[in-house]
Amino acid sequence: MAVIWQALVTTLDMHQISLQIIDYESNNLDRFRLQKMKRAVTHIHLELMDWPSFEKMLSVYQVNELKPYFLSQETTPDEISWNRIPEIKKSVQLQLTEKVVQEKIKHSIPFEELDYHAGYICFSYHYPELDEKLEIKIHNPWIYPSMQLVKYYFPKVFKKKNAEITILLKIQKGQVIDYEASCDDLDKINNQSMEVIKDIRIGEISEPFEYQSPLHIYNDQTIWDLIDRDLNNASPDPIQIEDILHYWLEKKEVRNKKQLAYLSGHLQSPQEKIHITLNPDFGFLFVINGDQMKHFCWELLDSNASYLWSFDKKAFSTSDCLYQLTQIIGVIKTRGRNFYRQEMKINPSPDYMFCAIHHEPDDINRIDGFRSWKERLEAKLI
Repeated sequence: MAVIWQALVTTLDMHQISLQIIDYESNNLDRFRLQKMKRAVTHIHLELMDWPSFEKMLSVYQVNELKPYFLSQETTPDEISWNRIPEIKKSVQLQLTEKVVQEKIKHSIPFEELDYHAGYICFSYHYPELDEKLEIKIHNPWIYPSMQLVKYYFPKVFKKKNAEITILLKIQKGQVIDYEASCDDLDKINNQSMEVIKDIRIGEISEPFEYQSPLHIYNDQTIWDLIDRDLNNASPDPIQIEDILHYWLEKKEVRNKKQLAYLSGHLQSPQEKIHITLNPDFGFLFVINGDQMKHFCWELLDSNASYLWSFDKKAFSTSDCLYQLTQIIGVIKTRGRNFYRQEMKINPSPDYMFCAIHHEPDDINRIDGFRSWKERLEAKLI
């Protein structure tokens, strides 16, 4: 009767080969016949063998004579402890055992190298001990595919470049049969973290930057055409100009916060949209409907004056007014606000009325600067 063992090559030199028997009852003759020698082998060295598996093949033996060639007489293959056979490499150990072995791995990976899908993130991980490439998934119901476009903001949210991931591999007979993966950082991705990203992006929009655009006044559509529409659409709650205004009113300290709040909350026409400017300065353009005139109030962040343009409602539509204001703000960008104010004093426009309403600070005489500004503004809103 032929005895066929399945062996694992542990060392291969020029003419010597070392083998570790991993299956003492193999019946795979087809695989055996397909093997071909690539060169002559003069010496075959067998690693320590498993006594219980080998003993079943013997009818007569002397234990003391065989003892040096086996791992232990008390152990079975499933109970082999790796520290009893330190001469065998870990990769070989993992291929020998039939028992499920668990290995805990700490893995660090940049947030931008993760792939974001509906309800989970995934990444490729190479397990060197078995030279195996694994696709690791970590589930989170807050994650959605368009986060691919905002994942570069996660380092700012979490104050770190990499996600720290724990992987628990389950290995049997040299193969990863299952795994568990977790990451405290990725578990924190939720609605609150997306709000943090929204605030970061609004802050970036508000920073001085020379945008290459023929426009000087932007609405909800044109601002994202200029910056990144795909990036804005990555959020389930895309940023609107009202969000940008709310950010400055609720989360930042600006000198003219009261003016911005009053213009947006009390005077802004509900039928019209608030617009913003980026250059020469970041600010908001409010539309106010009077009885006779349509008014446009330009309030810059931390400014000392509100600019008011008033157009005849019967002669000019909102789009007509915005077209003229685009030209006006272009002049202010090029020549400056002082030049424009002086020019309007010398050569007032026949199409509109212009005035600058200064913000007066509260003083020791108990003068309410905001109330004074409010009264002078409302006097113009005919």
